[in-house]
Amino acid sequence: MNCRDMNPPRKELNCVNDEKFVRLDLLDTQLIEKTARLLVDSFFSMFKGISKDPEILCRLFLPCLQLDSTYVLLKENQVAGFIAVSDSRKRAIIIREDVCISIFGPVKGKMIAWQLHKILSVPAVTGTQSGYIDFIATAPEFRRQRVAERLLIFVESHCDFTELFLDVLIDNQPAVRLYEKLGYRVVCKKKSFLMRLAGVKTMVVMKKGLMVG
Repeated sequence: MNCRDMNPPRKELNCVNDEKFVRLDLLDTQLIEKTARLLVDSFFSMFKGISKDPEILCRLFLPCLQLDSTYVLLKENQVAGFIAVSDSRKRAIIIREDVCISIFGPVKGKMIAWQLHKILSVPAVTGTQSGYIDFIATAPEFRRQRVAERLLIFVESHCDFTELFLDVLIDNQPAVRLYEKLGYRVVCKKKSFLMRLAGVKTMVVMKKGLMVG
């Protein structure tokens, strides 16, 4: 069982006042598009090697984002942040060759689809009870409100994983400190084709063991 299994259709989780955690496939088109935009804006330094045009990146990632693997924290019906979670069966982004070809043309599109599939669509964990945080982001207007921390705690408490992994840039010390505070520890360094394209520095993989039951 994983996060997706725990949400019956059309159910919202942990509603408090005007805040709620909701699986992305239960939201309307506008909020889904805002979540995709937040993905592109938050990870633009990673994606700019593909295209420096945010609109193109949104066209690329919106149809590839797995809505049933992504959870949003809504505040007053605004996207405060999101977290995309995968397991040993499926990643939170499944790159579509047809989308890449429609945007970049048949030759470049196939090359981009092949590269992105290896990076973003092949499962990052092998254990049947291992989870992987593909992406986590906070909207600028909701920063310093513990959004990322609450999203992580939500996933940890609602998913039937015994361990969770995530990646982070070693230079992103605020994020590293948050993950360490929550019990994540560095297990190895990670090389990324997207990071090399973008000229971004070292990433590390962090892991946390979880109690189940």
